[in-house]
Amino acid sequence: MTDVPQIAPFQTDGTVVQYCQTMPGALLAQGKFEQARAFLAVLAKCAQEGALPNHFSEIDLASKPAHHPAPVGSPSALASLWFIQAAYVYYSCQNEPAFWRQTLLPAMKRLGLSIVGGEFPNLRMDDGGLLESTDTIARPLIVNILWDNALSILDEELKAAGDPGCKHFEHLRGRFKRSFLKMFWLDDRNFLLPPAKLIYAVPPATDAAAPPPSPVSDPAPPSASPSSEADPAQLLMTVLAFSAVPRTKQRLVVDWLKTRRLGIYGLQVDSAASGPACYSPLLLAWLAEGHVRTSDMPATTIAEAKTLLQNCYELLSRTGTLSEFYDAQGQPVGAAPYIPHGPSAAEVYRVWHGLLQVAERPLGNSKRSRITGGLMPTAVNRDPGDRVV
Repeated sequence: MTDVPQIAPFQTDGTVVQYCQTMPGALLAQGKFEQARAFLAVLAKCAQEGALPNHFSEIDLASKPAHHPAPVGSPSALASLWFIQAAYVYYSCQNEPAFWRQTLLPAMKRLGLSIVGGEFPNLRMDDGGLLESTDTIARPLIVNILWDNALSILDEELKAAGDPGCKHFEHLRGRFKRSFLKMFWLDDRNFLLPPAKLIYAVPPATDAAAPPPSPVSDPAPPSASPSSEADPAQLLMTVLAFSAVPRTKQRLVVDWLKTRRLGIYGLQVDSAASGPACYSPLLLAWLAEGHVRTSDMPATTIAEAKTLLQNCYELLSRTGTLSEFYDAQGQPVGAAPYIPHGPSAAEVYRVWHGLLQVAERPLGNSKRSRITGGLMPTAVNRDPGDRVV
């Protein structure tokens, strides 16, 4: 990805999560399929050899072109879940059944089984299939949105490949969907909110022999205080291939955030009561895509989505990059020197050009349209719905 001007070279401080988020816009939407394939092959090899960390080792790609950067560090469930999504999107855009079945799908299955088996630190699966964190920094709502997507992908694709392991993921997928809305959905607020009980305190070091807290087998629904607000990052469920949340409920989340959190260059991520507000271009791109994908009137919502994203795309066109956050006046927020944010630039690019193409052709019922919402610009001259199973 180093030849894409918006993206910082990944031998600096890039993570697996950031590059999996960046890949669809930086590579697939620009027809750079060979680079995307090489990137996923590196991650798949790491996954097959054990688990997938979230950080790359520093390697000078210019002087060592034969070497690939390898992720280093402790295993990361978040990186693994984003890899599963990135691999699935790649497969939806490219007819490479051999690469899919021999490389990507086995790696995805290995990671899924690792999560089920509790091989990742600070993470466990409860009786309902939900992932619970022992790390108070973790965001259990986002992890479970990605886990839902991964379970659905593994269920469908292992079944299509004739792998008997699909049965395990099929049962787990059904169990998860029954638990997810009960745990996270607030009927009185029309959005998702994680209850505090999903985040356990890490056991004290002096009591290392004590057993960890037992998982909640029949969780009570979350309750909202007057200050409870929707986490804008839950828009992720509207842009993934699968979600346990029905489209009608997704639409309620999109409308809630659209009417309360819009800024000139992003979607507000911090409430004004807790300090200066920050606005995220990445979340604004997801809002624009979710606005189209959850609508029954695509022609109208495409024009509205372009209006939502226009300022961000014009800034990207002028400067060649985007910051991760902006303030209310449209100035970058963050430590100096200013560091470009690859996922923000890539997602704004992907969604904007996808909106332009979708406006010229109807949304189809192909597998590719379901996975990308029609918002993946077609970079090759072939039917984007074609797949070989």
